[in-house]
Amino acid sequence: MQRFIPRRIATVIGLLFTVLLIWSITNNLLIRTAFDSLDSSFREFDALLVPERPQPVAVGRTGSATSLLKWNELGRAGRGFVVSGPRAAQFGAFAGRPGRETVRV
Repeated sequence: MQRFIPRRIATVIGLLFTVLLIWSITNNLLIRTAFDSLDSSFREFDALLVPERPQPVAVGRTGSATSLLKWNELGRAGRGFVVSGPRAAQFGAFAGRPGRETVRV
């Protein structure tokens, strides 16, 4: 900066920038702002959910009517994770004995 402005002014600007940067980091301003903007964008993305996955109906499944986690509170990735995964029949075929249904949270 010394090419364009006098040395004293460049030093003052540099010190002010450093103090502002340290202050914002210590107050989590940058981190909080970054996470807030990411949360906002993910919230908008999750609002574009297409009802391609059926809501679980079994009592013990996450997202069912009796679950503490409601289906409409799960995002796109959460719904995909809860609905996917091996079923009891697949476990039984692998183990050679009757399998049990899993709960994915």
